Amino acid sequence: MKIHVVIYVALLIAILLLQSGCRSRFEPSVVQFTVTTSPTLERGERETATPKSTQTPTPTLRPTAIGLSKCNPDPLPKGVFGVEWQDRVDFEKVPPQSDHSENVEKAIDWLKRHAWELHLAGDVSTISVIAWYDPTLHPGCDICADESSYDCAFAAYLVTDTLWASKALAPYHPEIAESLHRGLMTLKRYGNGLHEVLFHPIEGGLLGHLPMFGVHGTRIGSCVSSGRELELRTLEILPNSIDQAQSCETQVYEALQAFWEGQEEEGRERLREVYHGGPGDSCYWDTVNKVFVDAATRYVAKNLLDCDSAASCFANATFKLGGFLYAVRVMDMEAEFADQLPILEERLWDAQHQDGEMAGGMAHIVLYRSGEEPQPLCGATGEATSIAVLAYTATTRASAE
Repeated sequence: MKIHVVIYVALLIAILLLQSGCRSRFEPSVVQFTVTTSPTLERGERETATPKSTQTPTPTLRPTAIGLSKCNPDPLPKGVFGVEWQDRVDFEKVPPQSDHSENVEKAIDWLKRHAWELHLAGDVSTISVIAWYDPTLHPGCDICADESSYDCAFAAYLVTDTLWASKALAPYHPEIAESLHRGLMTLKRYGNGLHEVLFHPIEGGLLGHLPMFGVHGTRIGSCVSSGRELELRTLEILPNSIDQAQSCETQVYEALQAFWEGQEEEGRERLREVYHGGPGDSCYWDTVNKVFVDAATRYVAKNLLDCDSAASCFANATFKLGGFLYAVRVMDMEAEFADQLPILEERLWDAQHQDGEMAGGMAHIVLYRSGEEPQPLCGATGEATSIAVLAYTATTRASAE
């Protein structure tokens, strides 16, 4: 299916409507990288433009201790989320014989390739962040450009991408996961009062639901390494904000908070409402078109895809579906949704890019048209890729500590 690039631009702008998070403050520091052509076992690797039919070594970014290039600003301002919490979940590898284990492995590989190492001035150890090509940051960027393009900045979002990836990578590449975690703790960006509810109850309740500064959040700073601009950003939540539209992900977060607080049946009931609603509800699973529907996806389908009244085309937001599947798993509701899981999981992995530089990564949005194959939107995001992995690797602990 061919879709005009204008639609791609409009859809990527519409991600603002599809996210109920925000990007918060973060401080850049001094960073320099050396590009090599031999991949490391555990450290962050970057992709290079190569013919899709050939296998070549992936360029690896390695920080150097000499000649550090300064980021702007310097030093980086730190956040307020620097307290270590106790996860209420463990993370395990997916058994090789399990369904979709290959998909998970490919997603893990994408995350590994997109873990950037930073050597901050004054710090002995390196830290890591998840960074990827985000053409929506600046007007005029090619929506479907290869990641080898240096025309536009890479985005390094601390929350949600780096936070969720630090958990997703833990059972597969613990050294990378620890480096991601160390970066979040060093910069005091270990959460934002909302998106860490996947892993533990937030004391005092969810901070809020809405982005403080829109889909791209707060720009903390930028660094230039090996000719590539790397923008550091994070989601920041507007305190006490309410999602009046009650997006699907908002309801999932509220269900998880109730579950972690000991109101397990209330949490499960809220999750059932996410799935079993109908057209008159704020969120529901469309059993005909097989997508989650809320105000944001309705807007995208009607105004940006120009779908007709027969709903011949529609959009699916990967992180909404992944978040629901994650909650089903950690709330121990897989038996209850046994009949629905096959199609839910099939829809989730429709978002995975199968070849090229994006191989293994999960598109933020998948486009569907009647009678045509699913079309993952150009590019992949750390958020969508991480939640897809976590939906298969997270296991609730027997008892809270």
